[in-house]
Amino acid sequence: PAAAEAPAAAAEAAAAPAGEPQKVKKVKKKTERHNLPVQAHRPLAMTARELMEAQEEEGKMAIQDRILIETAEKMNALESYVYAMRDKLQTALTDFSTEEERAKLIALLDSTENWLYEDGADADKAAYEAKHKELSDLCSPVNARLVEAETRPGVCEELAKVIAAMQALAASSETDHIDKEDKAKAVVDIEATKAWLEGEQAKQAALPKHADPVLLTAQVVAKRTSLESACSVLKKPKPAPKPEPAAAAPPAAETEAAAPAAAEAAAPAAADNMDLD
Repeated sequence: PAAAEAPAAAAEAAAAPAGEPQKVKKVKKKTERHNLPVQAHRPLAMTARELMEAQEEEGKMAIQDRILIETAEKMNALESYVYAMRDKLQTALTDFSTEEERAKLIALLDSTENWLYEDGADADKAAYEAKHKELSDLCSPVNARLVEAETRPGVCEELAKVIAAMQALAASSETDHIDKEDKAKAVVDIEATKAWLEGEQAKQAALPKHADPVLLTAQVVAKRTSLESACSVLKKPKPAPKPEPAAAAPPAAETEAAAPAAAEAAAPAAADNMDLD
């Protein structure tokens, strides 16, 4: 029995000399190789038609997601416009609108805000765009008065500078070479533009801020462009000076007659040199 063999082995190990190492029996390893069959299995295999239908469905979902995002953006834009314009009517646009105009526009903005949180909460993109355009069209005249009041002074000042510069140029000697008729026409255009600007500025100054302007920034810019084009003739460079004609060569007869005289004048000088030697 194994139990009896164990004490005997232990006794033999104890009886062996202390310095002699114990022998360990080596175990040989055996490796066996086998070919295992592998089979691909697709639990969700789809036919070509099913794959095409799935891709179409995915495309529809992507379009729907984009529509939802764009609709939310249009709703937010409308909401932001309502808040901003209502605040502007009570601050920056107060001087540029009548009390009646402000009351009407603020009531419309309040109504739009209520619609956004009630019937318009589930509206589509087109409905938000239509509401936004309606509000913008109604508020545009009041807002335009403020924009014109801010931009008009600058362009009028620039046009006045151009008028002064063209007047000075036309009166200077730098334009003496310009054809008189062309110069006269440019001067007429300058004076006409100056009269127009001063007249329109006087009309505009007589109006209250809440009235629609009679002098528009775009008109002033167009006048400046037209004047600069009409006065371009004044900037025509002076013609280059004509080159001086080259000195004419003396006639051949004079050249032949001068040759003997030069030879005779040179002969005495040569004789003098010889006497010195």
